[in-house]
Amino acid sequence: MRSNICRVGMVLAGVGMVFIAKSGVSAQVSDEVKQKIAKAYAALDKSYSKKDTKAIFEVITPDYTDKSHGKVENAEQWKKNVTETIAFMNTISAKTRIVKIKGDSKKIVAEVQVTVDAVTKPDPTGKTHKYHADVTESDTWVDVKGEWKFKMSETTKQVETVDGKKSP
Repeated sequence: MRSNICRVGMVLAGVGMVFIAKSGVSAQVSDEVKQKIAKAYAALDKSYSKKDTKAIFEVITPDYTDKSHGKVENAEQWKKNVTETIAFMNTISAKTRIVKIKGDSKKIVAEVQVTVDAVTKPDPTGKTHKYHADVTESDTWVDVKGEWKFKMSETTKQVETVDGKKSP
């Protein structure tokens, strides 16, 4: 049970919450692009709350890569984990705060902090569990035909609790 709950943070963190500049990415990002990225994160937060996997999956590129907890997943693996995790939860709430954003009109890297709160469906004993995570990620976004999409997300820090107890 605990491992399934802990997977929530790993999966939700892979949506990206922290952008850290990578080599080859300049420091100039227009206000318009910053606003589009901020709106994309706000939409993702709402999509998680609604448990709307279709909307979540629309924001990633076909060659999306997620790096979290020492594992690397491609888009299909990540989608499977998100689907399973969302099915395991009664409620999910995610709040994303952009810390830093760098790049240009075609590629940006953002540093974000995400707070995730969730309540599981009842376990075999009928008890639900409260999950909380504070996540820092480096997310790479690319412009695909005028729409910003996630190309890669890398979790750089994650602290999780289940029922108020720190998770490994």
